Amino acid sequence: MQRPEVSSAVYIDTFLLRQAASYLSESNSGNVMSIVEEFCIGLQSELDYIAECKNCNRFEDLYGDYEDVTVPRGCEELTRERVLVMEWIKGALLCCSAHYSSVRSKAVSN
Repeated sequence: MQRPEVSSAVYIDTFLLRQAASYLSESNSGNVMSIVEEFCIGLQSELDYIAECKNCNRFEDLYGDYEDVTVPRGCEELTRERVLVMEWIKGALLCCSAHYSSVRSKAVSN
């Protein structure tokens, strides 16, 4: 479920990012503007739950046959602009798995 004010918050944040990128571009800091623009477009597209549902189903179609990959299907009939409905998958949260904990511990210690 999308929070009520998330669209306006993202709009303001992306506006500020673009302003900062414009300022940095003036000081010849590389191709900052195009990097920020791509990021902003990607961020805004994440708010389109209907497209996100279709993307989830496409990802499942492409990679769902791999033994180690489990992808929940999106329910296109119930998904709306601000509500993304997906199938429930039983299992452990990645953040709670022993493997994740050991990898995270190694990353933090380095």
